[in-house]
Amino acid sequence: MSKSKFFQAAKLNTGTVSVDGYGDIELHELTLKQRLDLNGFASDDQDIGRAKVIVMCCDLFTDNDIDALCKIKSSVLLELFNKAMALSGVGDDDKKKP
Repeated sequence: MSKSKFFQAAKLNTGTVSVDGYGDIELHELTLKQRLDLNGFASDDQDIGRAKVIVMCCDLFTDNDIDALCKIKSSVLLELFNKAMALSGVGDDDKKKP
C-alpha cells in the first residue's frame, strides 16, 4: 500500500446533525492531536469545553464563535457535542466496562 492510499483510507469519519431552522451541520471526528488536547479543557466551564469540541469538529465555526455557541439552545449544543464525541469514539471505553 502506498502512503497516499493509507492517508486516503484513514480519512476522518463524518456525520450530520439536523438543526431546526438551519438544516444539516456536518461534523467530523477529532484528530489524535485534538483528542489529546481535550485534557486541557478540564478546567473550562462545561459549555465552553463543549463549544471548543464543536469548533474542532465543524468547519462552519471558528474559535471566535465559542462564546456565541455557549448562548444557543442547550439541546442543540448538546446534540452537536454528543455527535462529535460519538464520531470520535470518545466515551466508548466507558461503555465497554462491565
